[in-house]
Amino acid sequence: MSELRSAELAPSEERTDEPGFTQIVGLAGAGFAVLGIIVIAFSQSSPRMIPVSWAYMMTAAGLLAMFYHALRDGSLEIRRAYFWIGVALLAVMGVSIALAQFGGDRVPLVKSLAWAPLLGFLGLVFTTTALRHETDDWHVRLGLQALLIAGTVLSIGTVVLAVILPDTIVGPGVLYGLLGLGFVMAFLSRVDTGDGPGFLVASALGVLGGAALLYALGRAVFPTILYEGPPALKNAYQVLDPWKTLARGAIVLFCVGVAAWGGLNRNLPAWLRGGLALLGLGFAGVFVAASVNTFALPSPKPFLVPHGLLLGGLGLVYLAFSLGLVSDSPLIAMTRRELASYFYSPIAYVVLLGMAVIEFIGYWLFLGVILRAGPTGPRPFPEPVLQAFVPGTFLGPIAVVFLIPALTMRLFSEERRSGTMEVLITAPVSEWTIVLSKFLGSWFFYMLTWLPMGLYLLGLRFEGGQAFDYRPLLGLYIAIGVCGMGFVAMGLFFSSLTKNQIIAAVLTFMAMLLMLSLYWYTYFTRVGEGAIRELLNALSIASYWSTWEQAASGQLMVRDLVLHGSLAVFWLFLTVKSLESRKWG
Repeated sequence: MSELRSAELAPSEERTDEPGFTQIVGLAGAGFAVLGIIVIAFSQSSPRMIPVSWAYMMTAAGLLAMFYHALRDGSLEIRRAYFWIGVALLAVMGVSIALAQFGGDRVPLVKSLAWAPLLGFLGLVFTTTALRHETDDWHVRLGLQALLIAGTVLSIGTVVLAVILPDTIVGPGVLYGLLGLGFVMAFLSRVDTGDGPGFLVASALGVLGGAALLYALGRAVFPTILYEGPPALKNAYQVLDPWKTLARGAIVLFCVGVAAWGGLNRNLPAWLRGGLALLGLGFAGVFVAASVNTFALPSPKPFLVPHGLLLGGLGLVYLAFSLGLVSDSPLIAMTRRELASYFYSPIAYVVLLGMAVIEFIGYWLFLGVILRAGPTGPRPFPEPVLQAFVPGTFLGPIAVVFLIPALTMRLFSEERRSGTMEVLITAPVSEWTIVLSKFLGSWFFYMLTWLPMGLYLLGLRFEGGQAFDYRPLLGLYIAIGVCGMGFVAMGLFFSSLTKNQIIAAVLTFMAMLLMLSLYWYTYFTRVGEGAIRELLNALSIASYWSTWEQAASGQLMVRDLVLHGSLAVFWLFLTVKSLESRKWG
């Protein structure tokens, strides 16, 4: 029997393992980052040949190149190197926080607390990127445990310190709270949140957020109404005021309604149902007790602005993320789907990068205004300094004209073009649920694009070394958010009218341009008197620019916010009717 032998093959060609484009970018980025960090560190004591501003830019560019390298190169040596870099940065963050908190002036490191959030963010980025390629179970468990521990310590520590020392929530406290949320969400993105440890962690995040929100509301409201007691319901003649009494009764009924709705709504998690029931009954009890008796309490100190708003807002963010992970409500599930759909396409990253660059340019121009040099140095700029921001000078109000069409043009148009609109409107959910889910998903992403604006201003506080009035920043974010509700709802309506995304974008752009033109027309023209001028002034309220200007100067106009909120409800109502007409047509 003859044996079958395979054909002999020639020796394989030997090639030198040359670095590719990704490796070259990573190596160059590491060099720029190290050089920039060295220049920044030594420039604290004496000036160097390379300006410190260039050193910051070199460091940022180098870190971006390293992140690109870590994201694209999944080889064993590279992912392990970035994994341990991320873990080391997390450890350095902890040491930096400890030195800043307990070392005092004896620590030679300058501004270690200011750098700790940046170190934590870089550690989060490199660790999660390395885990994306990691296949070894031990390294995966170690990385997830590091993320969970860091997120737990930062989240709980921020809330506890804000309760004990309210001033800690102002400034870096907010950064630590958001950074802790980032660590927890990075952990939850790698585990199952439907059951087991993932569900427990997500539920604990919601409990922490609910507790922070409850404390902020109670701390801002309870001391005042208990201190005032029944006299708060009387008028100047010490007679019971029927309108104040009616308002107090409406508040009590609302609290009881919240308790009943939360306790009976089976679509919510058990912990949230119990929390809403206790919250509603507790608030109702306090208002009833304050209406019948006066308590001997010291005069309450102001807490709502800014401590209550920051702590309550942070708790609300925690609660929203927790509900988005564990709730079975159709509205929450569809909102999560809409928000995630942005990140499945390049438009989200292009928009985020573009807005970050625009807000940086506006921040740079803002610095040029407030740091304008005089004969003997920088001229003093009157408070509030944010009145020159608006935000980012003229760039922010103009950028939003292009931002809203980019975010809303595909919401319903893409559904109609792809043929999934019929499936959507025949699903066992109401039209309001469909419209609100798309509205909330787009609005959440819209607010995310404005996050760099606040981070730049925090950098001004750290590097400037001098406090400024930050309360207009809170009002500015409220104005941007409320105006954005009207913008997104309007773009959602135009998107429901056509299956062509370009047409929907053009209609939204023209409407946004009209609101912007109202501001410019009333600002530059002085033609017209009497009723015509009054009409133009009234129409200028719809121009969001003036609302943002007033908020940045410390004057939050409730009239303007009510108008834009009403416009949001109006556009949402028209969108629902548009869907209903299509369904029955």
